Amino acid sequence: MYKRVNGPYLYRSGSGIGRKYVTIVYEDGHVGSKLYSHYLWEQTYGPVPEGVTVDHIDDDKTNDVIENLQLLSVAENARKAFASGKRKAKMFEFICPVCSNPALKSLPQVLHNWKLGKDGPYCSRQCAGRAHN
Repeated sequence: MYKRVNGPYLYRSGSGIGRKYVTIVYEDGHVGSKLYSHYLWEQTYGPVPEGVTVDHIDDDKTNDVIENLQLLSVAENARKAFASGKRKAKMFEFICPVCSNPALKSLPQVLHNWKLGKDGPYCSRQCAGRAHN
């Protein structure tokens, strides 16, 4: 799995300022990075399933204590952000045409994609890829 893990380090720019991440050297030599909260979850409970994300219960993205972390679907996480006022965009709720799961996306993004003539929306990149193959 992991050959070496470095960090945690603090993000110093962009929207992630103050959040921690780790750099990982995998056994095959591939180098990557992930949020420290995701790394902690994996070390405590195992891999994060596809379609879900690690959420901070108290909404403090710098509080990476394992008791403050929970798994939420991407749609649930978006609803939580929208309800708390952190997400300003109107949301578009739909059923994914590939996997039939309910999903939530930003309405301006969906409208932009439709204006460009793109198919969808889909709940994930994986479903979008399946639809086009």
